Amino acid sequence: MTKTIGLFPLLFLAANALFPSDTFQQTCELPEFEWAAYGTRLTGRMYTRRAALLGDSLYAAGYLKSTNAPNKEGFVDIDDDFGVTGPYTKADPTGASAFSITSDLVSYTTEFGSFAQYEVGVVKIDRLTGRPQDVYVYYGEGQDETSGLAAKETTSGRKVLAMSGHFVGSLRGDHSDGTSTTIYNSNAEGTEDYVLHPNAVKNGFDDGFVISANADTGDANWIVRYPSSTKDAETVGVDIDGDGNIYGSGYACNSADDDEVICDGFVAKFAADDGSITWEKSFTDLGAAMWLVYDESDDALYVTGTTSYKGEAADAKLHDLCTYDVCAVTMRLSASDGSVDWMRTLEGSPRWNF
Repeated sequence: MTKTIGLFPLLFLAANALFPSDTFQQTCELPEFEWAAYGTRLTGRMYTRRAALLGDSLYAAGYLKSTNAPNKEGFVDIDDDFGVTGPYTKADPTGASAFSITSDLVSYTTEFGSFAQYEVGVVKIDRLTGRPQDVYVYYGEGQDETSGLAAKETTSGRKVLAMSGHFVGSLRGDHSDGTSTTIYNSNAEGTEDYVLHPNAVKNGFDDGFVISANADTGDANWIVRYPSSTKDAETVGVDIDGDGNIYGSGYACNSADDDEVICDGFVAKFAADDGSITWEKSFTDLGAAMWLVYDESDDALYVTGTTSYKGEAADAKLHDLCTYDVCAVTMRLSASDGSVDWMRTLEGSPRWNF
């Protein structure tokens, strides 16, 4: 899976795996692949972050935006900002027989920076043929960052998508009945502050989010804000069980009285019907929890994390099982109540997105 910038690849499917082991070799040789799909509109941009398979569909999720800004000279509103074309194959490298779909995106100004234009986006592609099928967009004022994605068919036959990340303004999920639900940042009510990102400015802050959606249509089943923070928060990873409950892991950073920022990891379970919290567990000895996987064979969760939010000794937490400056953490939890079965540590910190 690679980024989309202009005409760069959205993603490709290798002959034997979604993520071939030789993808990042320093070579000009093109690895064998079955098909590729490309973003083909200069007025739209997507950074793909995660991919998931469900049946004959492949879902690619990431940051999606229109690069067409109303405050730019010569702005003309269009209805096909973003497009995906595929398949490109070895037999058809120019895509002469490829199919294209387009999506009409909201065009935001660049007044608060180009990253404030991003939405939560998911591209659906036929994994067998590479033909694009749909684009799901969840809109919001301010920057929206997607990090987690999972797809599953429940025991009752429902096909569910779970998405997560963080946002700095508002974020909307449209439902199948024509209604919508909008969540808002916990720190502001529409002032210019709420579109600023904590990594870029001193007064920025964001909250985490989780979305449950119909995998066939993209319609939101529910959308919730979790966790909230006074600085930076994110539900990094998500997964789904057979009943459609969603599990999330991540971090919440809050400002202390002395302007120190303290980050803690968390794992939580969100109810299938409405996203309400079934249970939540905070880890004050972690700077962040990162990715998690649900194991349906024994109703367990496997979660990774770090004792340092920044990945360095300066903000590392004291941890009973860590005798180094910074430790990476792997743990197993009960999916029923969040109790910890075991925990292991290694020297060093995992990198974000890995």
